[in-house]
Amino acid sequence: MRVQPIDIAITPDGYADAINSHGGITYFTQPFIEKMTIRTFFAKLLSRSEKEVPYLQSQNGNISNAHESEPSPFADLLHDIPEHIDFATEALQAKPDAVNIWIGNERSVTTQHADP
Repeated sequence: MRVQPIDIAITPDGYADAINSHGGITYFTQPFIEKMTIRTFFAKLLSRSEKEVPYLQSQNGNISNAHESEPSPFADLLHDIPEHIDFATEALQAKPDAVNIWIGNERSVTTQHADP
C-alpha cells in the first residue's frame, strides 16, 4: 500500500470554505491547506487541539479522481464505496457527478452550500 500525502484544511475554528464574521465584518474563510499522511491527519483529528481544526474536505470526485492525471490518494477505497445510493439517484433522477469524502470531528463546520 502506498503512503501518499493528502490535502487537509486547517482552520482555527473549524469553519473552512464558509461565511464567517468577526468584529462586525462578514467574510468568506478559506482554510490553510497542509499536506500530510492520513495517519498524521487522524492523529491531529483525535488530539482535539485547541489551536487548529483539521478537516478533510477535498471535492470534485476526490475518491476516483477520474478527471486528473494522478491517481486519487483515496483510490484504494473505491471497492468499499457504492457508485451511487439508490434512494438519492431515484430522488434526483440522476447518478452523482462526483463521489467525495469529508472527515472531521465535532469542531468541523460546513455551511449550507452546493458543489458543482
